[in-house]
Amino acid sequence: MLVELVYFCVFWLNSFPAKDGISDILIPRAIFHGTNIDYNKHTKLEYGTYVQSHEEHDSTMETRTIGAIELHPTRIIHGSYYVYSLSTSKVLNCNHWTVLPMPTDVINHVHVLANWLTAELTFANRDGVIIPNEENSDDEAKD
Repeated sequence: MLVELVYFCVFWLNSFPAKDGISDILIPRAIFHGTNIDYNKHTKLEYGTYVQSHEEHDSTMETRTIGAIELHPTRIIHGSYYVYSLSTSKVLNCNHWTVLPMPTDVINHVHVLANWLTAELTFANRDGVIIPNEENSDDEAKD
């Protein structure tokens, strides 16, 4: 989900004309991709919103909705979004959804993912020198 958060930020940074950019009118995504965004379609959901994604189905008893967390709009102009499926841990393209209040078990699930991710995550500067984690540096200072 951290990588998708970066995609979300880049999507929105490229959706407005850059200060001191090459154009005061055109947004970077229009210059590079040749597409603009429709703010009425691409601003319906915020990053991290809990949704029930409506999946294609037939008259069987297959699952019709999937609990998911909204990640960011797709580049497609019709307003679909990428969502993180809580049941499969995959990123899905979602065209139809229902926004619901965030359940407690979803919050707990995301906390477990965050703890797992931060245990594996290290940061380094451009020279490859690892930047110490604040929590680890505080523990080392106490020892």
